[in-house]
Amino acid sequence: MAMRAPRRTRTGAIVLFRRLARPVNGQLVSDRFIAVEIVKMSGDWVLESSDSHLRINMRKLPEIYFRCESDGLELGFVHNHPSSEHPDFSPADDINERNILKGLSGCNGEKSFLVAMVLKDAAWHARLRQGMKPDKTLPVRHIAL
Repeated sequence: MAMRAPRRTRTGAIVLFRRLARPVNGQLVSDRFIAVEIVKMSGDWVLESSDSHLRINMRKLPEIYFRCESDGLELGFVHNHPSSEHPDFSPADDINERNILKGLSGCNGEKSFLVAMVLKDAAWHARLRQGMKPDKTLPVRHIAL
């Protein structure tokens, strides 16, 4: 009997970040985002998941938006690409991030950040979006785990 490789599906999590944004003499302005809590997306968070897509329950996000506002946190969305032709972010990720950021900035203001991270082939890729310019992505220089 032949053994089949286990099926890998996309998974995700919400990460709540504390933003550190203080100027340092002689350094470029560079915000730092420190993870303070991870909310695993399981159960009713996930509507559909396969090796090529993840559809989450967007109705659960307003309570996260409120938490970010009340606790002074920034929202992060992390997911994996287990078997994708995209080496990092996909066109679907662009759409999903803008949708999440639209809700976030509608609740918490246009200065809100969305930290997006993808795990692909054991490598992390990350970028930022801000509510005032949702179509523009900002690079992330370092990721520390």
